[in-house]
Amino acid sequence: MSISVSLYNMTDEPEKIRKILPTVTPVTGTIRDSGEIDVLNPVILIAGTVDPSINYCYIDVFDRYYFVKSVSVR
Repeated sequence: MSISVSLYNMTDEPEKIRKILPTVTPVTGTIRDSGEIDVLNPVILIAGTVDPSINYCYIDVFDRYYFVKSVSVR
């Protein structure tokens, strides 16, 4: 499933409720499907180059923001 993802390099503290979102980097990704989709801990595959300092994202299809736990290149 192809999805729209907005990537951010967040400088606010994680506990801050009303975060100030910096410039967005919009990308298209694919949800890694291994049966059921984990809405709480999704794994998104993105083709191309992604800034390794990305630490926050918004996934349109889930209407949720997430902290990025890791970025890996394959």
